Amino acid sequence: MCNCLTLNVDSVNSELTISGTLNGKNTYSDGTYTVSWNGSRWEVYEEVAGCDVISVTYQLVGEEVVTVQVEGNNLSGYFIDFFRLNYSNGEWIVFTMFPFTTYATLSEDTACPFGTYTIESGSIFDSFQVNHVQNLIGTNTNNTVCPLGIFTPITVTNVNITECFNENDIQPLIQLTEQLYPTGRGFNIHIGSFIRKMHLALNRSESRLNDNTLDILNGILPDNDSFTVEDATLWEQRLGLITNDAVSLANRKLAIIRKLNYPGTIIARQSGGFIESQLRLAGFDVYVHENPDLISIEELLNELNNVANLGLGNIGGFNLGSVFSVYPNLFTDSNIGGFNLGEVNLAQIDFKGKVVNNITDSLDLHFNIGNSRIKTFFIGGENLGDFANVPTARKDEFRQLILKLKPTETVAYLLINFT
Repeated sequence: MCNCLTLNVDSVNSELTISGTLNGKNTYSDGTYTVSWNGSRWEVYEEVAGCDVISVTYQLVGEEVVTVQVEGNNLSGYFIDFFRLNYSNGEWIVFTMFPFTTYATLSEDTACPFGTYTIESGSIFDSFQVNHVQNLIGTNTNNTVCPLGIFTPITVTNVNITECFNENDIQPLIQLTEQLYPTGRGFNIHIGSFIRKMHLALNRSESRLNDNTLDILNGILPDNDSFTVEDATLWEQRLGLITNDAVSLANRKLAIIRKLNYPGTIIARQSGGFIESQLRLAGFDVYVHENPDLISIEELLNELNNVANLGLGNIGGFNLGSVFSVYPNLFTDSNIGGFNLGEVNLAQIDFKGKVVNNITDSLDLHFNIGNSRIKTFFIGGENLGDFANVPTARKDEFRQLILKLKPTETVAYLLINFT
């Protein structure tokens, strides 16, 4: 649906087709106009012709992306901050004068410098791109799959978008209609006739009904390629799942399918194997390891690294010479600074990767497990002690699912690299 749009700007029509995606919705363009969703509204942009004004987007090594608009032409070039963009010998070059150094090039013999540039070795740039300047001409705040309807004009008089109409799309419906009429020539539906125009109008509504019915069917289950981001968001709201647009649609579909298929007949639904199976069905490549030896996370990491114990021994049960020095990012030492070591037990140093009662990891940070480890288990790589990778964008979703699956009184230690 909405593979093609008819954009009407001040009574002039343009046909736009899908050119990509942005913020989970399709973008549409015809080279002059672009329609895209910015996260809170639909926007229509008109591309400024020529290259007397250009939009330059670049990123210096180790710095943030910068976008600026500059004036110039292919004769005088363009001055951009502390460097220049000029046309020379059949290509566009980005350089500085003193000393003369070339940082990026576009090997195209064109009158305008539009394109993605090749970064030279040793360049100060990570990326460099020149685009047309675009003016915002209309907006629509309706959060819909397709940007249809009347837009609020900004620099023009009126902006309206409708879905493209092609007679060939509904020709099968016309042919079905013809079969219902008598065979006499008075009932022939000739091209251009009034009766044909009438049926074209009627069948357009029937075609929209058919498309809408298919959209409903495709949105019922995440088992098809037509299941959209909007469908995923609605299912996540119904099922109590975390919605995160940074997560790919494929992973969101896996999480929804797992939740919909959650079995009601498995007795051992809180066993380690069951928790592992549900995490993996949701798209997390992790393994669950029970803790029959009742070892602490510090002891596990010590054994894996075989690091010699520094100092005179364990202080308060915490091995300062091994775990904390090898894995400084896994522990917090917030309880050490400013305290008298003779009065404070250094075992209060906390392991950051615990799942106890909260989705937000900082709220579980200082949970006191006590001396009994009978209710602890580990989640990580295939072998006990291996680390697994989970996208940072899915961290909250990952912790939420563990909380839903594990027995309430247990604590999960995460050997996870959030990437």
